Amino acid sequence: MSLGDFMNENFDINSVFDNLTDVKFPRWNDLPELDLYMDQVLVLMDKYLCRANLDKATGSDEDSIITSSMVNNYVKKEYMPAPVKKKYGKEHIAHLIIICIMKQSLPIPVIDTFIKSMLEIMPINELLDTFIETYEQSFIAAADRLKEISVVSSDDERARRAIIATRATALSNSGIIVADTIFKSLKSEEPVEKKKKSKDED
Repeated sequence: MSLGDFMNENFDINSVFDNLTDVKFPRWNDLPELDLYMDQVLVLMDKYLCRANLDKATGSDEDSIITSSMVNNYVKKEYMPAPVKKKYGKEHIAHLIIICIMKQSLPIPVIDTFIKSMLEIMPINELLDTFIETYEQSFIAAADRLKEISVVSSDDERARRAIIATRATALSNSGIIVADTIFKSLKSEEPVEKKKKSKDED
């Protein structure tokens, strides 16, 4: 949705809230069983991200949320596993889904900390399903909260929408601050298993 749509007299803000409740992402069992080449991965990811209007960061082709160079960079920096014989499997796709969703709000290194921390306590299939279920439920809760803060008394429709957008921005930013702080704390917490092993060795 563009800024022009938002300022249009026929703009219905309730439709925006309703769209939030329709956000759906694939679970582990929805991912393809066959390994894919890079171009196939990009097509698949575009399909997945379109469901939540996350296929483009700003609406232009140059700002696609996922490209081959990005994937190669994620592999190079070990944010995700390397492909096997230039092919990507379910584990790779799961990493990309989580990264692409979370990077709308958080830096990639912070997301990497989250993924690696969670993989110490659960396998990637459980991580993806848990993440997606939690994310979708949170979208529904966010829609309800945004409806509450969208009640604004103003004679000027543009001013009313601007106030709503400001409130939504504040809600988003406060969530980012909390999430960033919590995820960074995960990096400093040594897994219980490692602590026990270290103690036993002493």
